[in-house]
Amino acid sequence: MKDVVRRLARSGGLYVSLYPPPETLAFHLKHLTRRLEINCVLDVGAHQGGYARLLRREAGFGGEIVSFEPAAASWASRSPACSR
Repeated sequence: MKDVVRRLARSGGLYVSLYPPPETLAFHLKHLTRRLEINCVLDVGAHQGGYARLLRREAGFGGEIVSFEPAAASWASRSPACSR
């Protein structure tokens, strides 16, 4: 049944999966962090936390993210989701 739904969706240009689509950055980050057993990411130039959000929400990264942002205004406006 799953295969039928997937084939039907793909014929309409859709990708059905529990994981990010294979051509996305989130997909590659998810597999890279797992394959290399990465448990800590240094986010240098964190701006407003977009990369940390991508790692957490889309790539499912559960390790530690240490963010550095030299511009105080950017850091102050970051999303609380960037923190653990």
